[in-house]
Amino acid sequence: MKSLSIEKYSGWYDFHMKDAVIRNARPGDESGIHEAHMRSIREVCIKDHGTEEVKGWGYRPLGNRWVDAIKDEKVWVVEKDGAIYGHAYLRFSNENGKPRAYIHGLYLAPEIVHQGFGRK
Repeated sequence: MKSLSIEKYSGWYDFHMKDAVIRNARPGDESGIHEAHMRSIREVCIKDHGTEEVKGWGYRPLGNRWVDAIKDEKVWVVEKDGAIYGHAYLRFSNENGKPRAYIHGLYLAPEIVHQGFGRK
């Protein structure tokens, strides 16, 4: 089993495996998140979704889609050597008076797939 150390980070926890870390996304991470997201779609998801579906899904422009989610601390990234290799994005809601959380996105670049980051 790989070694795992946990250290407190801004109210969340970072999980260190090898030299990569899961941390809260910060302003300035938007382009890294976008690039890892698009790479995951084009290089990992293509196996399940095919070329035609990925054409419309895996080549979107960055835009400002991550700005508010990052501000609200709903996005985490996998970072290694200053580069972002994946992200997780949660959406929270209240349904019939019950709080709910949904995994809106979990995308990992091929370099870190099958290393336990999605599970963490």
